[in-house]
Amino acid sequence: MVRLEADDDTRALWVSTFTVSLTVSLGGTLAMTAEVENVGHEALAYELALHTYLAVVDVEAVSIRGLEGAGIPGATARAPCGISARTAGAALSA
Repeated sequence: MVRLEADDDTRALWVSTFTVSLTVSLGGTLAMTAEVENVGHEALAYELALHTYLAVVDVEAVSIRGLEGAGIPGATARAPCGISARTAGAALSA
């Protein structure tokens, strides 16, 4: 687990008081969980994106599945490598 707590350096960029924890588990599958805690007294607005970058031998042979119907904001109807707004997902196979 990696944890970031608000300090003088983060407050120079963002005034909110927060704690962010990222837990990564690798076993039969890869799992990434992020938790954001507002430890201040003001409302906390944030956006969070977890990106997994995996080395593959042949990107054309990669398929991603598991989030059918979830929708991906800003995604095109058909993206490269067979990933689409309707079929992109959590399971990676190559």
